[in-house]
Amino acid sequence: MRISQSLYSSLLLMPLAIASGQETGTPRDQETGTYPPVPPATPPPETVIQTIINGIGDGFLGTQNFDHPLHRPEEVGLQYENVTFTSEDGVTSAAWFFPKKGSDKLIIANHPRWFNRGGIRGYTEEEARAPGSYWAVNFVPDYEILHKAGYNVLAYEYRNHGDSDSTYAHTLGLLESQDMVAALNYVHSREDTKKMKIGLFSKCVGANSNLHAYRLHPEAFEGVKAQVFAQPLTVRVRLSRVLELTGISLDYMPAVDDSLYNATNFRFEDYELVPSASLVQIPTFVYQVHDDFNTLPSDVQSVYDAMPVEDKSLYWISGTNRRWDAYSWFQEHPEQVVGWFDRLL
Repeated sequence: MRISQSLYSSLLLMPLAIASGQETGTPRDQETGTYPPVPPATPPPETVIQTIINGIGDGFLGTQNFDHPLHRPEEVGLQYENVTFTSEDGVTSAAWFFPKKGSDKLIIANHPRWFNRGGIRGYTEEEARAPGSYWAVNFVPDYEILHKAGYNVLAYEYRNHGDSDSTYAHTLGLLESQDMVAALNYVHSREDTKKMKIGLFSKCVGANSNLHAYRLHPEAFEGVKAQVFAQPLTVRVRLSRVLELTGISLDYMPAVDDSLYNATNFRFEDYELVPSASLVQIPTFVYQVHDDFNTLPSDVQSVYDAMPVEDKSLYWISGTNRRWDAYSWFQEHPEQVVGWFDRLL
């Protein structure tokens, strides 16, 4: 039995009721200001378990793109170019390029899964792509902030998202790493950008793709002086949380690994981020919602700790357990990210 993405999301949400501690009225810890973790659900029947495990694999199929951008640069008066570039395996990515006259600094920005360069539309709670996170997010203000701070900006969409090409599967950063490389190659090929100092602003799967690209194609990172990662996410940890939040024993993880492999031709070990992180020599700033119940703090901490570069920083967002709060954090507190780029570029 196969299930749709919306039904899969509903199955995840059923045992959670409403996921956010703020919405359920769950009080915050008065000392730490954080919300308690969502308790595990009651185990579902075996037939439902198998349906969920099959649905996990189906959720990685790349049969169609997610939404095209709803928000556009015209909304804030930004001048831009519509550009495209093609990866080594023939996938074309769509992007906006925002030139900044007189600047020799450039930020390459990407997006989380399910989003696009413009952000993401709002969903109902039952349709939530990540349980507890279903409101609209607009990324155009991100580019406006960076542009006003003195940066050229290239905002691109990786495969299976927005206006970029579709492929057979979402691989949470593995194949998407080729789109990261294609973006860097594009910058290196333009006469007006090829000598610029580069910063990378990568979110969620975009951060994963950044890490994998650095391991697989380090030569593409010439001129990259700094990078910022918002919420990198290890597939094994994410899917173990899916089981925990639906009351399914972690003894089923091998079956989940098989479901993932059947959809993507990759296994958990292929998706691990620490081997890529252990090679990083670029100054890196990482931020993450500490109590995000889609993952565990130890996951991001392990990725951060593995980076041998001395110039690095990790910032925990507190007071929420909703993953998408991190995707508006930059607009509310731009000084840390802009300051990181300003110092290094």
